[in-house]
Amino acid sequence: MKNIIFPLFVAVSLSLVFLHITIVEAVNISFEVKEIKLEADGFHVKAHVEVSGLNDPVLGHEPEKQAADHLVVIVDILEPGGTFNVLPEYYSIGEACLKVGDRCLTPEEADGVNCIHLDVWRTTIRSIINPTTNPKPDSFSSDIEFVIPPEHAGKMVRIRATETHIITNSWPFESYWHSIGYQGRLEELRESEPPTEEEPSPSSTSSEVGSLISQTIEKIRDLLAGEEGGKITMGILAVVIIATAASLIKRTSSPSIPPPPPPSPSSPAGKLPLGHELPGVKDVGR
Repeated sequence: MKNIIFPLFVAVSLSLVFLHITIVEAVNISFEVKEIKLEADGFHVKAHVEVSGLNDPVLGHEPEKQAADHLVVIVDILEPGGTFNVLPEYYSIGEACLKVGDRCLTPEEADGVNCIHLDVWRTTIRSIINPTTNPKPDSFSSDIEFVIPPEHAGKMVRIRATETHIITNSWPFESYWHSIGYQGRLEELRESEPPTEEEPSPSSTSSEVGSLISQTIEKIRDLLAGEEGGKITMGILAVVIIATAASLIKRTSSPSIPPPPPPSPSSPAGKLPLGHELPGVKDVGR
């Protein structure tokens, strides 16, 4: 019995190795991140993915009838002290583990350390479940858009596309094909700038003065309507209007003059310290 089991085990192992090598030569994937733009709701990403070689024969099976392909875009995000996961090549049913070459990945390698995996986009290229209604293309390409939440700003990320190629011939064999479109640190969020106070423009000041003058005229007209014999003449009215306008213009246009500082202990009471002069007064005594 042992003489039969060992050769069978060797034959199966060699078949799996040959199957893996053949698939490596068959499936191709290309993933390109074209733009990462920070908006109010997060990082908007535009990308393009292409997969080909899906119908290449492997060990005599017919891929269009016995294969399924699923494509997913994943954002791997590192928290402080984290490391990215190792990307597997295939899954071993006999050893129940993800493998790279002939080595099983450890749980830390397979999932990463302090590493978040965001599934941001996926599609099924073809399915074995319903082969009559699903197309069986040899290649696939698509433009992709998705958003990374803003809470991941400033973190190191890896954006990748992973294609899962499943063959169901005499036994199921699941292989993985990866393409990294971007690896780097996301932009920090920009702090909002406080709004600046705008100084009134000359046109707005003139408009305010004109409005106040109009209100003054209306009030004076109300007063005139109640007087007998025209005791207040139009000349007086003109003088009042001009005086009001001059006062308003002076109030809105002239800069404020800061009050003089209090006299220092060394200065005589009631006199300003040396070097300080009132506006409009020339120094003629020094």
